[in-house]
Amino acid sequence: MRTPRCLFASATCGSYAYVAGGMAVELNGEVLYDKAEKYNPESRSWEPLPTMKRRRKLCAGCYMDGKFYVIGGRDEAGGLTCGEFFDETKNQWELIPDMLIDDPVQSSHSPPLVAVVNNELYSLEASSNQLKVYLKKTNTWKQLGPVPVRADCNNGWGVAFKSLGNELLVIGASSVSSTNAMAIYTCCRILIPMSCSGGLSTLPETAFATSF
Repeated sequence: MRTPRCLFASATCGSYAYVAGGMAVELNGEVLYDKAEKYNPESRSWEPLPTMKRRRKLCAGCYMDGKFYVIGGRDEAGGLTCGEFFDETKNQWELIPDMLIDDPVQSSHSPPLVAVVNNELYSLEASSNQLKVYLKKTNTWKQLGPVPVRADCNNGWGVAFKSLGNELLVIGASSVSSTNAMAIYTCCRILIPMSCSGGLSTLPETAFATSF
């Protein structure tokens, strides 16, 4: 990278990689960044992007709807509840206020656990082990239910929450095992028949299955 850093947000789109935010430790203390970069595999080099709206560390990144999203994190004043995304067609960042209004990043917590499946953004809330999906039109989150992994054990650290094709992948200490052994779970949407005035319809729900 052009700017060495840690605790930054990252995402990929095809063979391109994006990084933003993060921090460095210098003689005078921590330095937080609003800098962003894009890796171009053709030139094998990092290209600078416009600076973000906020400096932030411990933030999460994802790529959705053709845009690079940076979510949550912390700045010099504390936890950030806003997110922002980089629109390459406009070559600018746009702020999303109150994106994490109910779940700011605490000082001891991991970055937000987020993943994108089929252009839908999901979050695993570390304090409650709840799976949520982001409702883009209203800038709110809908709870989908608990996951069978103890993300709350270490404030989100030590848990992997990623997309795998059309499924979510969660790796961590199992909440259904007496030994809290490490386990791998996949989550996918299922369709449950339900009655309605016009006949039968379907209701999307989520289900977890042990992979290992």
